Amino acid sequence: MKKAFSLVLALLLVLSLVWTPALAATKGKTTIALSHKGTVTLSLGETLKLAATVTPEAAVKWSSSKAKVAQVTADGLVTTSAEGTATITAKAGGKSAKVKIKVVDPYKPTKVSISQGKAVTINLGGTLTLGTALEPETAKATLTWKSSKAKIATVDANGTVTALKEGKAKITVQTHNKKKATIAVTVVDPYKPTGLAIAMGKKQTMTVGDTLTLAFTMKPETARNDLTYKSSNTKVATVDAAGNVVALQKGTAKITATSSSNKKVKMTITFTVQAAPINRELSVYYGQNAQTVKSSLGLVEDAKNPYAQDGEYCFGLHSGSWKNSKPILRLIAFGATKSLGNAVVEDITVNYQSGYTFFGISCGMSATDVNGALLNSGWQLLKKSGSASTYYNSARNLDLQVSAKDGKVESLNLYMHGIYG
Repeated sequence: MKKAFSLVLALLLVLSLVWTPALAATKGKTTIALSHKGTVTLSLGETLKLAATVTPEAAVKWSSSKAKVAQVTADGLVTTSAEGTATITAKAGGKSAKVKIKVVDPYKPTKVSISQGKAVTINLGGTLTLGTALEPETAKATLTWKSSKAKIATVDANGTVTALKEGKAKITVQTHNKKKATIAVTVVDPYKPTGLAIAMGKKQTMTVGDTLTLAFTMKPETARNDLTYKSSNTKVATVDAAGNVVALQKGTAKITATSSSNKKVKMTITFTVQAAPINRELSVYYGQNAQTVKSSLGLVEDAKNPYAQDGEYCFGLHSGSWKNSKPILRLIAFGATKSLGNAVVEDITVNYQSGYTFFGISCGMSATDVNGALLNSGWQLLKKSGSASTYYNSARNLDLQVSAKDGKVESLNLYMHGIYG
């Protein structure tokens, strides 16, 4: 028994010699680790409990690099009080561990943007309420709005823009902490012409006595038609406020249409006016010497005129000059005697056959259709007596008497205005 005890004692002595250096090596070495590492973001007013693991166990001392931002208690409870970054340090046994605490205001905007983007177009007189978005999503802010050009577009406290005048303005929104966003606003007049188009083309040929109405297509489709018209040569062609062109004599005239609200929008149509097959009557006026007219127009006397009375002379125009269109022009001259020497032109009568058109009136038309055609061609009805209607053309200072029989036109008589009736 005594021998066994001696062996155990010897063994323990050997073991003590082996392990004692190792124990001596680890004795007094401290490690410390925190429950959170790196950077921890906390909202303003939020708390965080930090835990420190110390080996071997030892008392931990806590500290904050910026107590105004974040404080830490003796047991590791972090409390935030201001935006910023603070480093929390835990020390034990000569060792330390650190964690950064970033304190943010969750209600403080870091960015503001306008929902409609960077640019928007508003019609003149219209309104648009701009939307906003804040970052982060939890942010709250008091917004103020401002327009760079209040004469063009105003903006109220709710972000509602009112378009007052054509042009461009910048609308800016700002948060209480100076975060800004801007949108460019363009105010346009949807009814203001920006361009013109015309289907009939920019070159037109007319015959003396013809009328034509200019038909422009406004751009955009919503644009108002505020065109004014001007003729470069009113002796050749005139144009009224409605765009009705009247060809007066052979030549060239340029009719220009211009937008009243946008002078850059204009178009010029060139009119070439050619002599009409039966335009010579336009140079024959009441009171002219019949003999002179007869000679200048190459007329021949028509003795078969059933309406001729004592002192009247009627002349027909040679049919060969009319290229087989076969209208018959009659000039009726009236004189005190049967001598042509002192006779004067009394009126002009046009009797026509199929295929011939005079002032938009075709052979065989009913009196009702003729009435409509004349009214649409710039003639005004002066009076109606029985089967005869008298019209007035202010552009040419002429009266036109239309006689009908059985509901259809039988003859046309032209007079200088005020002479007839």
